[in-house]
Amino acid sequence: MKVVITGYLGMLGTELYKLFNNRKNIVIGFDRDKFDLTDFSKTESELEKINPDILIHSAAMTDVDGCERDPEAAELINHSVTENLSKICSRKKIKLVYISTDYVFSGNKRDFYRESDIPHPINVYGWTKLRGEKAVNRYKRNLTVRIAWLFGKKRKNFVNFTVDNLKKGSELRIINDQAGTPTYAVDLSNVIKFLIIKDATGIFHASNSGECTWYDWALYIQRFTGLGGRLVPVSHSEFNRPAVRPLNSRLLNLRLLEEYSYKMPDWRSATKRFLTELGY
Repeated sequence: MKVVITGYLGMLGTELYKLFNNRKNIVIGFDRDKFDLTDFSKTESELEKINPDILIHSAAMTDVDGCERDPEAAELINHSVTENLSKICSRKKIKLVYISTDYVFSGNKRDFYRESDIPHPINVYGWTKLRGEKAVNRYKRNLTVRIAWLFGKKRKNFVNFTVDNLKKGSELRIINDQAGTPTYAVDLSNVIKFLIIKDATGIFHASNSGECTWYDWALYIQRFTGLGGRLVPVSHSEFNRPAVRPLNSRLLNLRLLEEYSYKMPDWRSATKRFLTELGY
């Protein structure tokens, strides 16, 4: 199998590249350091030369506040690039796997979000990712995987942020009225590979099981690592940020459970494994 991964140097892309890079597969990575996905004609010519079986599109503009400040860049990267890839993949008969987000939802639902729930974003990032979803889902062979609160090696994430500040003995004010389902990049890459092997199509939720607030998560990190510092639970209203965040980002992996009896590991287990890798 020949696989192209966009954003292969990122948090998820790194794990995907590692997972697929074996004797059975040929893996090619695209990243902004050497390939500009906004150059649509070059993207098409490169994909024509490579002629992959699968394209996993994990590249995105994920800076939520940055998207709010520069909606044109967010629209270009999250929607237009995705739409271009979707059209190319349809013409070349390449299966496209698109990584989407909990931010396609408003966060107003009291229960977990299912794949069948109607999206309604409340910020620029969410809207551009939703338009990307629609471009991908126009073609029946494609697969969209929604995730929330991604963490893992490479780049900034909540676990690294919490550990770094606890090491300094800092006081951390952590939001305790936003709930979500953390997603470990290692577990996510495994389920993406599973869905590709199964030739799954449509929309799947694929976060770790369970639920927590940001404060719950930070408290678990502190207890597991034994680090000092002080955690203070606060409301999201204390943070004046450009982009509004959904108060409820909890995703239910319903299709994974119902169609494949596939249960994602609990977020505590995932966090523990990641912290163990970091040496705690």
